Amino acid sequence: MGTAGYPERNISCYGYVLIDKFNKLYLSLNSLSYYEGAVNPESDGTDVEVTVNENSTWKLNADSYTYVFVSGNGKIIYGNYHIYLPNRKRH
Repeated sequence: MGTAGYPERNISCYGYVLIDKFNKLYLSLNSLSYYEGAVNPESDGTDVEVTVNENSTWKLNADSYTYVFVSGNGKIIYGNYHIYLPNRKRH
């Protein structure tokens, strides 16, 4: 069991972040960061938090499942994908 926290600044990342039911993820995109990918696309993780702050971008390339989602005035490029929260869908 583990916890991963990524307070990223001025970086570019690509790919899927897979989480299982035993681990936690706190992803925060800050200060000109760019992430293209999906978070918890298999919806196995139950403690997942994503924040997209001002001047940062998240471009989805698959549906993502998170229990806390904060858009701190960052840009979300959904395309044909969605960010799912417990009991609701965000798009």
